[in-house]
Amino acid sequence: MSIYKGLTDSEVLQNRNLYGENIITPPPQTPWWKLLLEKFNDPIIKILIVAAGIAIAVGLTNGHYLEGIGIIVAILLATVMAFINEYKASKEFELLNTVNDELPVKVIRNGGVTSIPKREVVVGDIVIIDRGDEIPSDGLLLESVSLTVNESSLTGEPSSSKTSIQPDSFETTYPPNQVLKGTTVTDGHGVYQTTAVGDNTEIGKTARAATIEVNNPTPLTKQLQRLSEYISSAAFFIAILAFVILTISDIINPVNSYSREQEYVLVIALLSVIVILAKFWVPSVNTILGWVKIPVRIPLPYPKSSKRQLIVLVVSATVIAFLGILTASLLDVDILHASALFDSNMLSTLLDYFMVSMTLIVVAVPEGLSMSVTLSLAYSMRKMMAQNNLVRKLQATETMGATTVICTDKTGTLTQNRMRVIEWDFLNNGSLDNPLPLLVKLSLAVNSTAHLDYSKKSPLVVGNPTDGALLLWLDEQGVNYELLRESFKIDVQHPFSSEKKYMLTVGYSDELGKKLLLLKGAPERVLSMCNPNTVSKHIHDKLRDYQLKALRTIAFAYAENDNVNISNSDIPQGLTLLGIVGIADPLREEVPGAIGECHKAGIDVKMVTGDNQETAIAIGKNAGLLDVHADDLSISGPDFEKLSDEEALNALPKIKVMYRARPTDK
Repeated sequence: MSIYKGLTDSEVLQNRNLYGENIITPPPQTPWWKLLLEKFNDPIIKILIVAAGIAIAVGLTNGHYLEGIGIIVAILLATVMAFINEYKASKEFELLNTVNDELPVKVIRNGGVTSIPKREVVVGDIVIIDRGDEIPSDGLLLESVSLTVNESSLTGEPSSSKTSIQPDSFETTYPPNQVLKGTTVTDGHGVYQTTAVGDNTEIGKTARAATIEVNNPTPLTKQLQRLSEYISSAAFFIAILAFVILTISDIINPVNSYSREQEYVLVIALLSVIVILAKFWVPSVNTILGWVKIPVRIPLPYPKSSKRQLIVLVVSATVIAFLGILTASLLDVDILHASALFDSNMLSTLLDYFMVSMTLIVVAVPEGLSMSVTLSLAYSMRKMMAQNNLVRKLQATETMGATTVICTDKTGTLTQNRMRVIEWDFLNNGSLDNPLPLLVKLSLAVNSTAHLDYSKKSPLVVGNPTDGALLLWLDEQGVNYELLRESFKIDVQHPFSSEKKYMLTVGYSDELGKKLLLLKGAPERVLSMCNPNTVSKHIHDKLRDYQLKALRTIAFAYAENDNVNISNSDIPQGLTLLGIVGIADPLREEVPGAIGECHKAGIDVKMVTGDNQETAIAIGKNAGLLDVHADDLSISGPDFEKLSDEEALNALPKIKVMYRARPTDK
């Protein structure tokens, strides 16, 4: 490690100015008062506000304010309740997203090792990482020894082997010589050079993409919008119709002694008002025509532009009024006479008719609807939070009920996120009637770096997940791995590395009374070190079967060995094969049934995973996402990113599995 000098103090300042600090910029927080005002954008709330104004205006004339006050109370209850629920949820999300940027990190600077806060790491820094460390930045490995990283925060995959060797090709989501900010070292140690910090890291880009709000209206919003338009159109249509009918009946009523001029003015005024208010009554008339199957519609100018439409309607009403004035002069009607315009009885009657029309509007508005919707959504939100599901927006609870496509992760969602031994083939396969040979037990228990935590109801793996799966399997067989380790005195142990692809332990077994060399690793590597006479055709057939099932295969071998000076570069030969196992993260038992129910409900399910293609397809078939011969329904994350928008839209209905997916793909 002395070959690395690291950055000097001046280079640190220069790189910090060039590439920024190692801090992920938090998303902008919406002030509480804006969140409250957003609640008033609900279409039903807008109608209620108009209805409240009308009710109060009517109350000023007749002294009855109770209706208006009741509507205002309903508005405040609905908006404040929705605001309180979403405000609490936003605070819980803030607490969840809190990051400690003061954790110490070991770096090499000015030719020596020093400790600095995580936030002070800059591009170019050489960082030292060890088991249990959280990687503080993105970088490329310079050295690595048995380095395994948990990348579940980015890809969903709990274990990824890393190497400082630049690969020509790789099957993982990210190159094996790249480490990423926010991931955790589960085994081994290494040294890497920082290439990106803060917002420019992979997790920073993901966080920035996740904060982009797509303000597409939810299904409930669309339904309420249509309902509010129907209610407002119907209410205004009924009010206008009532006002027109009452006015016309008043004009033709012989009891009223309106002059010819007054009747003329009323007719012209009614025609002008009807034209100006066409926006409200025309949609209602068209809806009624649709109900009675009449293929005729009244067109409105500029249906997509309210401002232009209003201008056209006002100009049309003005033209009607102007034509009325011209016609009056031809008919010798003096409409400018004061008695024709300002008769107190006529104005009082029209005001009464107007108040009746406004009352009809208020009565037509369901002031309890917004409260009912808010209460049901708030209840759903509380119920989901009780099940540890945080909901940021109130209406998201309803949106989930209108789901048509579900994109799900694999690890921990479809699978148990717990590596287990699925199949095995040892000297005699091991069962209660035919127990495992002591050599097999020793090989699984001693040649391992993992442990089991028995403090919980079921044992938990501490350390390497693959080694842990072997210990769990021993535990299921009734074998105490700790007793086996105590009876074995280790002289030499070479941990697994992605370069060697095997792990080796040499020591003395008290129970067997002899010195042993125990070895496990990738089958092709282990078999090459074994005596060919100990490897049968049956083993090769089994390995092919395991690979078809996308199982992670491990082979075990041993030799009686008195050489305790075996170095890390020595390659044992002439070993005896003990057997092989197939390990996988098994599917949750309830998953196939749940996916089947989704399909019956018309919901399409797609899997997006950071795992390789073979494993992803195997899990997809077992879960019921793919048919047995549907291998062409999968695509990798990088290949999907290369598609144009049009190509992606055409391909999406067929795609069932996306493998090697990055966080941005998800």
